[in-house]
Amino acid sequence: MSASTKRRGTGGKPKPQRRGGLPVVPIAIAFVVLAAVVALVLAGGDGEVKSDARSQYGAVEIDGTALPPLAGATPDADPAVAMAAPTLTGTNFEGDPVTVPSSERPTLLVFAAHWCPHCQAEIPRLVDWMAAGGAEDVQVVAVSTAADPQAPNWTPQAWLEREGWEAPVLADDAEGSAGSAYGVDGYPFFTLVDESGTVVWRASGEISTEVLDAVLATLP
Repeated sequence: MSASTKRRGTGGKPKPQRRGGLPVVPIAIAFVVLAAVVALVLAGGDGEVKSDARSQYGAVEIDGTALPPLAGATPDADPAVAMAAPTLTGTNFEGDPVTVPSSERPTLLVFAAHWCPHCQAEIPRLVDWMAAGGAEDVQVVAVSTAADPQAPNWTPQAWLEREGWEAPVLADDAEGSAGSAYGVDGYPFFTLVDESGTVVWRASGEISTEVLDAVLATLP
């Protein structure tokens, strides 16, 4: 057999092998897949990025004297009743300006934490109550406070959207300044302010809509 017809691989110098690296194409595919997974997680599973952690907080300016903590006092003994409510100026999750309380009508502020099971029970109750006209003459504002990316039910924005909350929302800052200004010592926390800016009533914990109706009936 001549050299020209010799079987391949039985002689001659072997072909050099690639060492010390991974194929470029599989790596690129892996990065694309990883990016898609991260985007899906941030979107809450629906393929659309809803919000990053920073948008769940907002800068809050406080004008006025902070209210004392409720500290378990009964409404009749609440030291904040008849005090001027501090004005909160901040933004919602989209960055739109929000100022509370309203200077035109009474305001019911609802301080809620996304991870709080009592808040998760209260918010749907309030949504149904408002839909039935329960807050017709009152501005209801949710104050998203104590937000924590490591806690369950993140993000606050997605949670309120899922529950059908359509009333205004003020995003508290990472320090909880809005909550502190209103003496919040539990969640959910309610503060009713009349149209003159005076605190009328506060309560901590789940509240029935019957109680809310009775409290609103005391407004002039």
